Amino acid sequence: MSYSSKIQSAKTIIENHNQNATKKVDFEEFRQKLEEMGGTTEGTLSQCKWEDLERLGVPTLIAREIAKAFRQSDLGDVGPSAYVSPKKAEMMTVSELLERYDPSDVENAVGQRLLKTSRGKKCIVFLPDGRVNVEKSNSLFTDIKKGYPEQTIVQVNGIPAQVYCVGENPSAYAEENPLYPGQPLRSDGTCGQTLREWTSVPLAVRQLFSIARTQTGELKIDSIDDAHDAIDLAISDQAEKKIRQRYKNASVLFDQMQREGTLPLLRIPLSRTDGRPNDPFFKSHVRY
Repeated sequence: MSYSSKIQSAKTIIENHNQNATKKVDFEEFRQKLEEMGGTTEGTLSQCKWEDLERLGVPTLIAREIAKAFRQSDLGDVGPSAYVSPKKAEMMTVSELLERYDPSDVENAVGQRLLKTSRGKKCIVFLPDGRVNVEKSNSLFTDIKKGYPEQTIVQVNGIPAQVYCVGENPSAYAEENPLYPGQPLRSDGTCGQTLREWTSVPLAVRQLFSIARTQTGELKIDSIDDAHDAIDLAISDQAEKKIRQRYKNASVLFDQMQREGTLPLLRIPLSRTDGRPNDPFFKSHVRY
């Protein structure tokens, strides 16, 4: 998008706003102030933040819309589904990369460029709907580039928000292994230690095992044979009854937690490939 096209976009946005607004925005006055601020080229317009435009007398939401229009380029469609070649990725600003970032696919050109630029540090903030908060994330990238230490939590409109590394996906969860806390079952329900499946085991049985393992300490897994024995019990006839009889404290606690609605969900966030956890309060494992 050329400089004149971006200016025309801003004019259209302001004119649409003025049609329904009591307090109008003078576009010519806005344009003059924009030029005085240095917005005289396509490149400088793409660097404008909505806060910059707000200081020029534009309402907050209109400033956000104009800033988004200023970031548009001739690099193609915006959004995680838009293909970007490695050559194009090298030409893009961090803000443009963030608009096209898909946390579930960090192997593409956009993900790899962001991974390199972030130096593996936390700098991605997500909106409640799962989209990337481009403005806040871009600010964190700038801090990383300047040498500031990474942050694990930031304020977004007065609300604390978690910060993620490139490649971490807050919406990606796996089933937790009932016998090995903090370890996920594979996508087919297979335990990574025993190579046996949990798909046929009811959730209540898994929860009883989890409580006996992590809450009451009645279930101890000191060897692979212990894990195999537990799985044999889990898939046996009347498994829940047998487990309750064997681990009586876990049975009582299960019923109490069920009444309180606090039974373990046995879902954990998938970590990055380097094993670094998503949770800023991570100690030994994360459980839900």
